[in-house]
Amino acid sequence: MTQTLANILAAGGNIGNAQSFLDRANADKAAGNFESAYANYRKAYKAAAT
Repeated sequence: MTQTLANILAAGGNIGNAQSFLDRANADKAAGNFESAYANYRKAYKAAAT
């Protein structure tokens, strides 16, 4: 996901609030909150794709 966001930005695209969702997802994953991490990764992808 991190690389996907970087690619979008490099192409001049807008990622909206995807970075904040990604940051939350990474923190959740590190804390072992995998269900919340998955939900935030999904939100990050959706935010970047729209």
